[in-house]
Amino acid sequence: MVAMDETRGSRTALRWTIGHVASEGEDTVLLLCVQDPSVQPVAVTPQVLDGLMERSRQMCQETDKQVQCEGVFVEGDVREKIVSICADRDVDLLVLGSRRQLSSHRMLTGSRGNYCAVCAPCPVLVVRMAPEEEQLRLQCNRPRRIAVGLDRSEASGEACKWVLHHVCRAEDRLYLLHADREPSYAMQDRMLAADGKKANDSMMRPHFDALISLALQTKGAAFEVSTHVLEGDPRPLLVDFCERNHIDLLVVATRGTGSVRGVVLGNVSAYMVQYCPCTLLLYRQKTKLMSP
Repeated sequence: MVAMDETRGSRTALRWTIGHVASEGEDTVLLLCVQDPSVQPVAVTPQVLDGLMERSRQMCQETDKQVQCEGVFVEGDVREKIVSICADRDVDLLVLGSRRQLSSHRMLTGSRGNYCAVCAPCPVLVVRMAPEEEQLRLQCNRPRRIAVGLDRSEASGEACKWVLHHVCRAEDRLYLLHADREPSYAMQDRMLAADGKKANDSMMRPHFDALISLALQTKGAAFEVSTHVLEGDPRPLLVDFCERNHIDLLVVATRGTGSVRGVVLGNVSAYMVQYCPCTLLLYRQKTKLMSP
């Protein structure tokens, strides 16, 4: 489901969804427009949704993909409606557009994005408005660079599996990242060949090997996977890695639970919502709706 309005950010989110996530004949993309009565003058109307539906058909033609799109128009508080409809419609992925692009290495999604990242009962994709040259590269179906932040938790492993099954293409390149605050082994940063040649043993090696094996099984022996173990605070390290390697999508798992006021995104996830320089996927297993 893509939360839509008339901003460029939401249109970019829709294009990203149709071009890079939705599968022909399998997925339905819901375009959600919420009219908030407290916002004056009214910016979102049924006519806006009609225009966005037409735009979605144009995007399908431009990307040569036949994806089923469905419009949903409701009234109420935007944040609460987005989250409740995710639960009511059993949404598999919520997509949000970033409000603006900043050169100071910071992405702002506003209170709406933060609220949904915490409360949505499904994975949340925050699409950053990329510079024009990056948009052109992505639109041309060139190989994408996808990075997954890993620790030794089950959640991070599930996040990687989800991306392999739902996002990665055979021509993409996957980066498996682990940052150790108190490293007990030397830094590793090496490429794994398609035959699965192992790097030096480490505490993360069993996790890396299992995900590499899955990647090669699902995407083919030529699929490129690299592993990177970094030393220090994972938050700035992940941001720096994404910038240096021109990453198109960063994936991190989040395990926030509880009521709205009690929910706290993991330190890494919360930091990435604010500072990630590329499109960000916050992965959580689908759960029941978190009530305020």
